[in-house]
Order: sequence, then C-alpha cells, then structure tokens
Amino acid sequence: RSVTGGVVYRGARMPALQGTYIYSDFIRLEAWALSFDPASGEAKNVRINEAGPNAGFSTFTEDVDGEIYVLALFQDAVFRLVPADAPAEPAEPAFPELLSKTGCVDPSDPRKPAAGLVPYGVNAALWSDGADKERFLALPDGSTIQAQPDGDLDLPVGSVLVKSFSFGEKRIETRLLVRHEDGEWGGYSYEWDDAQKDATLLASGKARSLGGDGVPGTWSFPSRSDCMRCHTTAAGRTLGLELGQLDGDFVYPSTNRIANQRRTLEHIGLLAPGGAGAARYAAPFGGEPLEARARAYLHANCAGCHRPGGGAPRADFDLRFGTNLAEAKLCGRPALLDDLGLPGAMLVAPGSPEASVISRRMHATDAKRMPPLGRSLVDDDGVALVDEWIRSLGGCP
Repeated sequence: RSVTGGVVYRGARMPALQGTYIYSDFIRLEAWALSFDPASGEAKNVRINEAGPNAGFSTFTEDVDGEIYVLALFQDAVFRLVPADAPAEPAEPAFPELLSKTGCVDPSDPRKPAAGLVPYGVNAALWSDGADKERFLALPDGSTIQAQPDGDLDLPVGSVLVKSFSFGEKRIETRLLVRHEDGEWGGYSYEWDDAQKDATLLASGKARSLGGDGVPGTWSFPSRSDCMRCHTTAAGRTLGLELGQLDGDFVYPSTNRIANQRRTLEHIGLLAPGGAGAARYAAPFGGEPLEARARAYLHANCAGCHRPGGGAPRADFDLRFGTNLAEAKLCGRPALLDDLGLPGAMLVAPGSPEASVISRRMHATDAKRMPPLGRSLVDDDGVALVDEWIRSLGGCP
C-alpha cells in the first residue's frame, strides 16, 4: 500500500542477502528484498519474513556492522533483522517499574534517598521552570571519580545520578542517569503519583497538566532520547557534575554542616585529585563580577550542546565557562541558523540585548526558545542577568 525505502544490506549475519536492497510495506509487518539476476538483469522481489499485523515501518537504519534495524510506529518498537535460524538472544533485564524498587531510595519512603547516596549541589543551576531540585550520586563500592583536565568528571561504570523535581512539598518527577556495563549512559524518568507514595517509570516522553501559583501549566517529562540530547558525549554526559560546579559550599543535610563539595568528595575518597586548572563557576545570582555570573548561567543552561562536538546544528560558538569571550565565537558574530528577523542581529550585540539572538531565544517560549528542552517558562532572573551583561559590553574583545 505504501513503500518505505530502506538500505542495501552489507552485514555479515545473512550472507545470502549481501548487496540486496531491503525495504518494507509501511502498513504490514513485512520486509522485502530487491535484487537483480546478474545474467539477465531481471529484478527479483521477495518477502523475507512472515506477514504480520499493522506495524507502520517508517525508518530503516544500520549499525556499525551493517546489520539492519527498522522503526515500527504503530507498535512503538524497533526491530532488528536477523536470520530465521538465529538463536534467541537473552532479553535485556527490565528496568524497575517503580522508583521504590530501584535501590536508589528508601523503599518504605521513596521520598528519602537510600543509604549510601551522596547529596550534592551546583554553583550554577539549570533552569527547570522554577522547580526545586534534589541531587544525589551513588558509586559502586571501592570506585572513584576521575577528574579530566577541563574539569569534567568521568564516573565509573555502575554509577547512578538521582535528581528529583518538586514544587513546594509536591514531587513531580525523579530522573535517574545510569552508567551501564557497556560504558554508555541511559536516562530514566519516573512520574510521582498524586498521593506522593511512589513514582512510576515512563516508557516515553509525556506532558502533564499542573497549574497553580508558582507552578507551570504543563510539565514535560523527557523521553530517554531527550535525556541524551542534552547530556551530550562532548559534555561528559553528567553535566552538573563538574569540578567548577562542585567547587563551592554545600549544606550536608545529615549533619547540617557546611563544607566545600570538591574537597569533601576528595576527603572521603569518592573523587580522585585532579583538574588543577579547572575554574570555579560563579553563582549567577551572587555577588561576583557580572560577566562571571552571566557566563556561568550560560554554561549551565546552554553549554551541553554549545561547545566543540556538542552537536548543536550550524552553531559553532562555545558557551563553556572556561572559554574566554575572545575565543567563544559569540560576540559580534552573525547567527548561522536563524537571526530571528532582528535588525542588525548578532549572537551577542554589545550593548544591545534587543539585537542579540542569545537574549531573544532566552525570552522565547515557542519553538525558537533556548534551551529547546526542559522548559516552557521564561527564567526572568536569568534573562535579566544575561541582558545586563550584554548591555555592559562596550565592544568585542
């Protein structure tokens, strides 16, 4: 009824299909192989699997070995093409459906962390529509975090980061960021029930109506792929866990003592000494110099993508805190992607937030907003800070 184009098979698991074009019927759960007789040139078109129910095969792709995967919209699934006689592969262990079953919280009261989780905070926080946040980390026994020269942290396999979002006393979401055995990270989102008894794992992204004083009308739960869009490889995946973010005082709730987080983690053996040249990030709304505060805010909210290798499309500027303004490709530069129709638009137009694309995107709540995920409301304080910094610039270095 409708053909979904595919790929030429170059893998090794099915030698008989080498050089064959694999495609599908969009509606039916059917894959087809198109090849040509080498002598006559006659086309041969063969269905290579048993017909099944409606699938909505929409997209083909290959892995690094040339094996084929196909996305089935109607079944919310991804299939892999394998030989019919291939032994069944063991299923991946199911991730716990309830937060109380993850081992990351007290099962008798999931609002409390499990014993052994270490709380932490950041000097410059990501804006999340005004939600309050609690952050914890857990490492496998006997392991340590390694600091990179730029201040990013390399957490060992088996590490888990836990972050909960709430408004007042009501929890909305808890996210887990887990480093799996293959070294890759995975993000998992749990939605709290109205009774605040437990939270349930979400299989995909979701929007939930909230409303009320100081609460956004809609809260967006990220999908697992959304998590990795922001937690980029270039940023070390963990984002807030950087030496520059941890180099500040924190009130440890179990003892009510105030201590520098970086020194504390080193003292208890969770953080290996290193990253001597990593700068401490300023608190955006503290009493430090204006540029340091604005750049720290931009780092926390934008530098996951806007850095070398961060994956931001057609945007080569660098918003990391440690990149000086002269090298950031930001001041006095035209926007490569979209100037938003601003007269005299620049990424940062010295003295003029009104002509600065960075500022205008921070003011936006539509598809042109930045960051594009994780917020629907404008951070008035953050926008005012960045605008004040832009106005203070008399020119570009």
